[in-house]
Amino acid sequence: MEARFTDSRILIAGLGLIGGSVAKALSGAGSTHISALDTDIESIEAAKAQGVIEAGFADNDQCFDIVICALPPHAVPAIYEQVKQRLKDGGVFAELSGLKTALVDALYDAVEPRHALLCLHPMAGSEKAGFAHSKAALFKDAPLILTSTEKTTDTALEWAKFLCKALQCGEMTCLSPALHDAVVADLSHLPHVAALAVYAVGKGLERFAGGSFHAITRVADLNAPLWAGLLMDNAEYLQRSLARLKHNLDTIDSALAERDRDKLEILLSNMAKGVTI
Repeated sequence: MEARFTDSRILIAGLGLIGGSVAKALSGAGSTHISALDTDIESIEAAKAQGVIEAGFADNDQCFDIVICALPPHAVPAIYEQVKQRLKDGGVFAELSGLKTALVDALYDAVEPRHALLCLHPMAGSEKAGFAHSKAALFKDAPLILTSTEKTTDTALEWAKFLCKALQCGEMTCLSPALHDAVVADLSHLPHVAALAVYAVGKGLERFAGGSFHAITRVADLNAPLWAGLLMDNAEYLQRSLARLKHNLDTIDSALAERDRDKLEILLSNMAKGVTI
């Protein structure tokens, strides 16, 4: 890894599953000056004890080359306000949140001209939360989505490439905020909602369940307050995703009601190919 990145002073805001995994990946890639900001002091102390970070935000008054915010969208603008005086001129404020439309607008207005804005989303996660469950390999081969703005400078793009490599992500793709949120609705929010719906149907019968039930409901173990906020913030796109899912389920239900085996077989075959009738 290039020394100009690994020798840089990095602040990670939010040392939970995502931020903790970023810290571990960066440390493993050779970054030596990582600090962290989190209200959970135990996470800060655990990260220091493991050699993942060298200090907490309040432990010193150093300035940073980049701040990487790994918090829910609603918390990100406040973090920028909190840390901006310690972000160097020409420094990068990066955020890794799972929604972009409203957040990019808010940050574009908030980020000062002396700073660059970098909006990224590594498409990886876990049903578990917190620093204790973080791991350096969390993002291995995961797609990395970049949402670029006029405040995404060449320096910010260089950091994006470094982070893609350090986190061991797969391909980095640039999407508009709206397209990003539509993709997330289809590929993240809808699966979590579907998993919950299936889990609610089978609840109490788990002792009879085989691998398929456990596989589809793995992500049903979630933080309800956190996810309620995420889903509501992406309601427009999630409703579109749900409408398509409902249509698929309704066509299967119709074939079953008609006891039409041939129709059902065609439906299942087409859906397995990604074709909706």
